[in-house]
Amino acid sequence: MAGGAANDPAAWDGTGLTASGTEELFGATTTVASALRASAGFVVHDNGYSGAASDCLVDLRAHRTLANQFDFADYSNVVRCGQMPVERGTTFSVALGYGSDVQGAAAAAEGPLASGFGNLERAYRRGWEEYAGSLKAAPGSVAGDERQRRA
Repeated sequence: MAGGAANDPAAWDGTGLTASGTEELFGATTTVASALRASAGFVVHDNGYSGAASDCLVDLRAHRTLANQFDFADYSNVVRCGQMPVERGTTFSVALGYGSDVQGAAAAAEGPLASGFGNLERAYRRGWEEYAGSLKAAPGSVAGDERQRRA
């Protein structure tokens, strides 16, 4: 989670998938946590070890279903996945939140889901349009050369 690709615990917290890791980055100890949430919830979930039979991709390739389901994967390079209840016409949103601890990461993921996708999309577009509107015009030396403007 924090950049070391190891020593990360992952767990099912009853609502979604969480993980955290503490690493030394640039001389400072840094803890990063994540939480994966889905508006439709998860009907199946797995926390496994990368490359092992508990890795959900390995499991899916071998069984074409999540046959090995674990609530917790202890300190290692972990992989998380979940299956949502999807039928024809089902719509859902998925949110990945980050924080300095699992509770903060869960709140960061749950907030957007509670707001609804439409509200988030509108807020994102407004923010992007404000940002794009604040940019200076391209200098005259490249204004007519689309290739240089994109470089």
